[in-house]
Amino acid sequence: MSKGVRFTFNLIQGLVTMALSFVVIVTLIASQDGHLVLEARAHLWPALIHIWITFLVSLLLATRYRANLGSEAELLPVLFLTIVLANIKILPLHQAITGTFLLDGGVLTFIYHGSLLYTSFLFLIGSLLFLRLSPSRIGFITFVGAAGSALLALLVPSSPNDPSFLLEAGVSDSLFLSICITLTVVAALSYLVIALGEHTKRDTRFKTVAFLLLTVGNAFVSISQRTFYNIIGLIIYGAGATILVLVSRSYHI
Repeated sequence: MSKGVRFTFNLIQGLVTMALSFVVIVTLIASQDGHLVLEARAHLWPALIHIWITFLVSLLLATRYRANLGSEAELLPVLFLTIVLANIKILPLHQAITGTFLLDGGVLTFIYHGSLLYTSFLFLIGSLLFLRLSPSRIGFITFVGAAGSALLALLVPSSPNDPSFLLEAGVSDSLFLSICITLTVVAALSYLVIALGEHTKRDTRFKTVAFLLLTVGNAFVSISQRTFYNIIGLIIYGAGATILVLVSRSYHI
């Protein structure tokens, strides 16, 4: 991936981060005078923390700490952008509190489902890179994954009027949810196997542990609508992000 393409993805991620942050802040302020104040805090704070952890890690890796990352670094700009996009799930709560509709319900569910599936797919591809998948194929595979995720997001039966979408977009189709969870579990197990391998180098072991934590933590935050799981996910995700930044800065972690 060329520097120009990486910069474009990082720029888009920054813009989306700022836009979602503005939406969260406006919603939190508006909820103070309403009856959904507890729901706003429970759903919006995890999303805000999630997107800013992702943005800060992306910024650090893009500007200072990329030196010790391998071919997996090619995935990171796309992966981090997709992770941030999945937090569009907060818009129903924003609409319920402020009465302002920023996106059509169908568009919202498409972006959320597509981002969720594509994130799981990219984490899986990241694990295959550690298992010696040829870096020359990354561009083609990520494009095919994006097209497939978009197609499945269009086909998945979902309705913005579903009760699960009243406060936060969620996955209402069990088959789609099973696909996302399966991809996530396979990716996590692959990272774990690599990390525990006898011949795995020290820096690779720490990188795979970082990706393992990012994979699991992101799933808890992005898929679940429950605050408890979101908090657990943020702790795991934050630990993975910290390890990734540290190991990308120095082999002597």
